[in-house]
Amino acid sequence: MVQKCVVFGAGYVGIPTAILFAEAGWDVVLVESSEARRGELADAMEAGTDLLGEPELGPTLRACRERVQIVASADGQIRDASIALICVGTPLRQVLQGNPKVERVDLPELDHTAVRFSTLTAWREGPPDIAVVVRSTCSPLFVHDLLLTDARGRPFAVVPEFLREGTALADARNPSRLVVGNILAGDWTLAEAMVEASTCLATQLCRVLGCEDTPTIFVRPEEAAAAKLAANALLTERVAFGLRLAALVERELPGCDAASVVRVLAADPRIGTGHLGAGLGAGGPCLPKDSATWNRLVGLRHDLGSDLIAPIELALEIRHAGPVDGRKVLVWGLGFKPSSPDWRDSPALRLVDDLARRGMAVYGWDPRLDPSECERALSSLPSADVIGTGAPVPCPVVVLCTREQVTDAWLQDSVRDGLAELWDPYALLGRAEARYLVEAGVRYHGGGRGAGWATG
Repeated sequence: MVQKCVVFGAGYVGIPTAILFAEAGWDVVLVESSEARRGELADAMEAGTDLLGEPELGPTLRACRERVQIVASADGQIRDASIALICVGTPLRQVLQGNPKVERVDLPELDHTAVRFSTLTAWREGPPDIAVVVRSTCSPLFVHDLLLTDARGRPFAVVPEFLREGTALADARNPSRLVVGNILAGDWTLAEAMVEASTCLATQLCRVLGCEDTPTIFVRPEEAAAAKLAANALLTERVAFGLRLAALVERELPGCDAASVVRVLAADPRIGTGHLGAGLGAGGPCLPKDSATWNRLVGLRHDLGSDLIAPIELALEIRHAGPVDGRKVLVWGLGFKPSSPDWRDSPALRLVDDLARRGMAVYGWDPRLDPSECERALSSLPSADVIGTGAPVPCPVVVLCTREQVTDAWLQDSVRDGLAELWDPYALLGRAEARYLVEAGVRYHGGGRGAGWATG
């Protein structure tokens, strides 16, 4: 008999999760409330079109189309489903804390509204023994409350995802570890039937979401939720450390490169190289949000300073490097990291906004976005003086935030068109390219690269 599951949320977590279950032979009901997203999914399933900026997702979903049903609501659709996987978003919301007569501090916390709604819907619409598996990022306090109330006596698990944008499907198929937050890992007093159901759930999850050689770690549900937040908070701290290292080399160590220091650090197996490179700071839909939540949980006042310092300082340096009024600047790449076109909470967009506020004529462009999406990204900024462009506009100042479509021919054309400065915060250019620019009279500024590095 074919088993059936329901996946709530068709985003970077929900779609790969649905694919894994479909490839394992399950019938999948994919619940997505957004009409626009359902249209994208329909196009991908019909023609294998690009989905969420990850080329592999569309064709793979199309190959699974016989087993995946897309619906706007779970009502009446999941009476025979055995597992509900919660993959909806948990955005930040501001919560006012403190004595209003003394001090009021805005502290962000995760909004679990969609998670709670999806969970309760699964228990209401599904069969009595349906198991709920939360893959969304949640506060461990929320999970603990859920265990004491609605989830009491039901098959329930927290199985956090550790997927990267751009490689979400590959990461889902080959996870570095599978964390199963199952109530059996605790000291709950369970009826025999509940023990059997919980054990069966864990076995099913390991079979579908893990590989044969994937390390599986069984913990309590609250511990699984805390581990996901802690992992992203730690990665954010590494990003901040990498920015401080890059700033030291740029300002104090002529001819040196922070990347060389990182290679030395990587020789220590306790450290590695991940998230230590130069750049514009943490961005995207996960790291800043999860780090802020972690800070709130451990009692730290949330401060985005470590995330924002690189864009703000870079904007100030560009401003001080020459005349401000009428100075044209092209920001090449709007994604939250060089390898992704996703512009949600992007430090590149924060830089665009800062430059515009400081009186420069700013052009934003990303070769990976169509003109309408580029315009939508730029229109999300508070500043009204940013100019979207469907093609790279010749400007005397360029800030390089992606390597996409940066060729020798483009560099040569830019020099011919009057390029005066190129800021390379992610250190994307090689030494030969940087040397060409310097020898052509262009001022080159590389992230984590000291003065004279290009010609050293």
